[in-house]
Amino acid sequence: RAFQQRGAALQSPGLVAWDAGSETWERVGAASLLGSVHSAVALGSSLYIGGQFRDVSAVGLSGVGRFNGSHWDNMQGGVASGRVNAIARSLDEIIIGGSFSGVGGGAARRIARWDGRRWHAMGVLNGDVLALATIGIYVFVAGDFTVAGGSTVNHIASYHQGKWMALAG
Repeated sequence: RAFQQRGAALQSPGLVAWDAGSETWERVGAASLLGSVHSAVALGSSLYIGGQFRDVSAVGLSGVGRFNGSHWDNMQGGVASGRVNAIARSLDEIIIGGSFSGVGGGAARRIARWDGRRWHAMGVLNGDVLALATIGIYVFVAGDFTVAGGSTVNHIASYHQGKWMALAG
């Protein structure tokens, strides 16, 4: 992709960030991404990205990744077969949602949480996740689903302490 940098184009096969001090675009890390980033969120000093991408460098990013300021981490191999549409933070964890069939080599489908070391399934949704939001430890999920964790919902639900609930309205 090309980004304008003081009248000149910056070609970057990866993620870029705007440096307001120097008024330039800077490349983030050394990973070369093939595909698109759909969502990003910061947690502590790390940047987490989600989308439909893989990297063509030696990092092994696949649909999700973490940049710690100097290196990329593939977060146990990333997502399998699909994409991450949304990414959010809930206290000290990262939540991803999308159309994926697994993450980190596990069976979590469409939604999962990262505790900093490994992925955890968050139950079964019968359709794709399109958006995520959090308030404290409450996770709000919207998408193309009508069942979340066995509960009937109308394309939007909340998740709290391992339980899914429909939102009234």
